[in-house]
Amino acid sequence: MLAHTRFMNKEYDESRLLMLELLREPDESRPPATTEWILAVLPFTWLWQEKYAEQIEFLTEYIARHPDAPHGYRGRAPALWHLGRLQEALADYSRALQIEPRCMATLCNRGQLLAEMGEFERAVTDLDLAWQALQEIKIITSEQKQGCEARICNGWGVACAGLGDFPRAFTEFSKSIALEPENAWAYFNRARAYEAQNQREEAIADYRTALETYEPKLSPLKKKYAEERLRELLAGR
Repeated sequence: MLAHTRFMNKEYDESRLLMLELLREPDESRPPATTEWILAVLPFTWLWQEKYAEQIEFLTEYIARHPDAPHGYRGRAPALWHLGRLQEALADYSRALQIEPRCMATLCNRGQLLAEMGEFERAVTDLDLAWQALQEIKIITSEQKQGCEARICNGWGVACAGLGDFPRAFTEFSKSIALEPENAWAYFNRARAYEAQNQREEAIADYRTALETYEPKLSPLKKKYAEERLRELLAGR
C-alpha cells in the first residue's frame, strides 16, 4: 500500500525502492496479484524519470530468471522504444504476445510502435484487437479505460495518416486528445499529420503543445525532433 501511495504521489524513487524490496522476497511469499501489480508498475518509475539504462538492466536480469513471463518483455520494451531502439522494442512486445496473446496493453503498445515504424496495416490489426480486448476486461476503472481508449485512438490516428486516410486520422487524434488531453504524444503525432497535409499553423500549435504537456511527456528523441521542427516551421513563416 505504501509503494502504491508513493507511486500515485509521483515519488518514484521511494516507490521503486519499496517494490524492489518486495521483489527480493521469495516468490511464494507474495500473492500472485501483488507480484503482477509490481511488475506492471515498476517499469514506469524508471521510464518517467528517463532512467532507461536502469530499467533495461533490471528487466534483462528478470527475463534471464523468468524467460516465460510476459512482464519482463512488456516492461523492458518502452525503455528501448524511448531510446529509439525500435526493432528491439518490437521484439520484446512480440515475445510478450507469444506468451500472452490477448493482452490488451501489449497489443495497444505494439500497435502504436508498429504505426511509428511505418507498419500501418499491422498496426491497425493490433489496435483493433486491443480495442476488442479492452471491451472484454471486466475489472477496470473508468479512468483506466479512458486512458486505454485514448492510446488506441492515438495509434489509429498515426496508422490512418500513414495509409492516407487523413479524415479518419484527425478524427482519431481528436478522440484521443479529448480522452487524454495531457498526452504529449498525441499532439506530436497530430502535428506530423498536419505537416503531411501542409497545415503549417496547426502543426506549429500542436508541436508547441506537445513540448508543454507532460502526462505523459515526450521521449527525449521526440522532444528533440519537435523542437527542431518547430524552429524550422517558425523560420519558414
